[in-house]
Amino acid sequence: MVYLLSIAMANTEPSTEASTNTDTSTQEDSSEELVKMPELLEFAQAPYPEQAKEEGREGTVLLLIEVDETGEVAFVEVLNSAGEDFDLAATEAAWNFYFSPAEDASGPIRVQIEFEYGFVLDAKTIEGAVEEEQPPQELPVNLEGSLKEMGTKRTLSEMTVMAIMKDGTTMESQTDEDGQYQFRGVPIGTTTLQFRHPSYQDLKRTVEVTENEVTSVVLWAKNLNYREDELVGVYRKPSADVTKRTISMEEVRRIPGTFGDPVRVIQNLPGAARSPFGTGGLIIRGANPEDSAVYVDGIRIPLIYHIGGYVSVINADLVDSVDYLPGSYGVHYGRSLGGVVDVKTKQSFPEENRFSWSSDILDSGGVFQGRVGKYGIAAAARRSYIDLLIPYFTPNARFIVKPRWYDYQLKIDRLEGRDKLSFFIFGFQDKLLTSTPDDFAQGTDPDSQGDINTLYSTHRFYFTWERQLTEHSRFKFTPSFGNDIISLNIAGGLRVDQRQPTAEIRFEHIWSPSQKTILTSGIDFIGGGYNFDVSLPFSFENASSFDPLAERDPTTLSGSGTGWGPDLYINAELHPLKDPDVWRIDLGFRSSFAHITDSNNSEALISNVGLDPRASTRLKLGDNSTFKGGLGIYTQPPQPFEVWRPEGESELLFERVFSAEWGLEQNLGTALQGDVSFFGKKLDRLVVQNLDALEATDLFYTNEGIGRAYGMELILRHAPVNRFFGWLSYTLSRSERNDYPDRPKESGDITVPGSPSSGEWYLFNLDQTHILVAVAGYQLPYDFGISGKFQYVTGNPFTPYGGGIYDLDQDFYTGYPSGNYNQERLPDFIALDLRIDKTFTFQKWQLESYVDFLNAIKGENPEITLYNYDFTESTYVGSLPFVPSIGIEADFYF
Repeated sequence: MVYLLSIAMANTEPSTEASTNTDTSTQEDSSEELVKMPELLEFAQAPYPEQAKEEGREGTVLLLIEVDETGEVAFVEVLNSAGEDFDLAATEAAWNFYFSPAEDASGPIRVQIEFEYGFVLDAKTIEGAVEEEQPPQELPVNLEGSLKEMGTKRTLSEMTVMAIMKDGTTMESQTDEDGQYQFRGVPIGTTTLQFRHPSYQDLKRTVEVTENEVTSVVLWAKNLNYREDELVGVYRKPSADVTKRTISMEEVRRIPGTFGDPVRVIQNLPGAARSPFGTGGLIIRGANPEDSAVYVDGIRIPLIYHIGGYVSVINADLVDSVDYLPGSYGVHYGRSLGGVVDVKTKQSFPEENRFSWSSDILDSGGVFQGRVGKYGIAAAARRSYIDLLIPYFTPNARFIVKPRWYDYQLKIDRLEGRDKLSFFIFGFQDKLLTSTPDDFAQGTDPDSQGDINTLYSTHRFYFTWERQLTEHSRFKFTPSFGNDIISLNIAGGLRVDQRQPTAEIRFEHIWSPSQKTILTSGIDFIGGGYNFDVSLPFSFENASSFDPLAERDPTTLSGSGTGWGPDLYINAELHPLKDPDVWRIDLGFRSSFAHITDSNNSEALISNVGLDPRASTRLKLGDNSTFKGGLGIYTQPPQPFEVWRPEGESELLFERVFSAEWGLEQNLGTALQGDVSFFGKKLDRLVVQNLDALEATDLFYTNEGIGRAYGMELILRHAPVNRFFGWLSYTLSRSERNDYPDRPKESGDITVPGSPSSGEWYLFNLDQTHILVAVAGYQLPYDFGISGKFQYVTGNPFTPYGGGIYDLDQDFYTGYPSGNYNQERLPDFIALDLRIDKTFTFQKWQLESYVDFLNAIKGENPEITLYNYDFTESTYVGSLPFVPSIGIEADFYF
């Protein structure tokens, strides 16, 4: 130990010489005595010089200190040196002394004192030595632990944990970023740890603190609401896409019939019509399902739903958001006349590894999410078994449909570094078997008997590279490679097999020269090859004299080739006002190109260009209202089967749509928002069958068709606030087609009045005038939840038949209509679905269970009209019956 000796001595009777030599103004009469001596009130500890300590030197410095009338040190001088290092340390310390001033009869006066500052290495036996002042000793940690969320094992940072001792005294500790807390010097014995927070259940735990040991306690806090609130279709900022719909994952997981799949929710939003049998076809604003585009992270894929439309092809736990764009979207998307659905995969990965297993009446699957070093990893796989259960639900059915599917996904993201890198591999396969019992005749034609098998599979790999080049410039590069396979087999007589390897490259550069201008340019390239084989149970030459009992003369077609097309686009985002958030204008242009060849022909099947200018705007009208509008041209190349012909060039052009939309978004309160849109679409150059085609060498299709669609969409949404969520969605629309407007109907033609071949306008086959969907849910105590969905949809149009005409040569009946084409409608669709769910939370895992009561209340709900063999009788084929669906999801954290 190092001690310092401090001895202060003052001259009570300063000599005249000393007094005069130091400060003659301090005392007019040197003989006047002091009535109060200066007293040291604040002493400054001088550090023991390190070199002197190492050498074992000691010493005492004699200082002359002048104290002014306020007690401050005014002057310090060394009178007797003990060495330069001791002198310096003592002098610096003395300047920090503070005294009560000396006084004479007239009051406080300035005086000089002598002060001995001693430095000794061991002062235990030295009179007057004082121990060097040491900083207070920090008590050791004897109670510590971590605070975690029960079930998810998520660490809770910046939370307060309180320790309550037996005598009522308390101590508090704030958890760090890892959820750790510490207490020092907790008295030995029983102590109560307490955690309280508005979002968590109050927690108290009694622990025993023992002597000379550190007590470690993990506190598990139960969240009052484990529901996630991730956005599905989100306005990240006002965008070039006029309309995006916004629904949260908390709502998605609680909507009956969606099986927790965010993509399925699209069918409950404005602009989306109901697909027959709930197959999941995207019928958006009066467009054919094949006219709407589906993307995963900006990479186009052919299908978004598995067979039956029950679940999407991407596991819901890997979905971060879904952008649903019913129309008037920006130039980032193209090659489509309908809407756009872009599924964005998750880019965040939990600190704690998580494995989830889910099972329901349709399928089962597992998902892993976690981190390995600087990489985030997510992997998922799923397989259906509904095909095994259907025979038990329909034991007396004469016609059985068995869908089966599987899918898989693997995503790896680099979480650190300047460049953002992401790798994603996914794929799926769907099989559909339709069959009838062996004793059930389907007709005299042997090629119409037996089972029907279809197969569709898609596999994709892509990676994304993003880099911030400068403060105002960045790019994103995404190459993709994959393969699509289609197979169809009808009773062995009709076979179609198609294989299509694909490559897609997206490159986008964003430059922000100012806060009010953002320029985006990009290329969207897609290309690849194709190969198909088709086997037909008849020949084209004998089709007109077809005899169902004669020996078959089958035909085989095969083809292969390549196709490619680079789409270029540019968009200018402008903010013309001083506040850039008030008004936004987007002016964009996209050029589409398609070049498809056949390996057996020198001329291209198609080599055409589509030009798509587009514009949109968003203008804030006060704090709670936003006007939106957009217009543009959208072009789409013909479908692959439409352009192929053995003779070469198909002469087909791009199909085209002129689209316009305007609307208003309104905040109606803290949790209530409204959105109304009005749209109109004019279609032309639609691909239809060529009525002049009589031989296999003729053009199969032409661009003669036109169409129109218009309507209004409304959604009122209550966000998940105060345990309640819900929305009301309504669509009023009409969609019509005219396949041959420029062809006059010749007398003597036998056509159905108003049919596509009549040259008259007719209702689109999936036109639905009114679509009303109401969804509501409420979070009950103890992690129970209830929700429901009501759906009302106008029935689809159909053509009535009054009987059939028997063809003796070909042995079948041809129906003749009793009214115009699509003159009548099926009865309206009405259904009420209900759901009850419950979350069980354990220390390190959670179990979410639910029961969906699908079609708890339902109308007649026919999907199609089915006629008997001679069209004299008909019946409706209804939708799904009442189905109780039970499902679970278990989440394990490790």
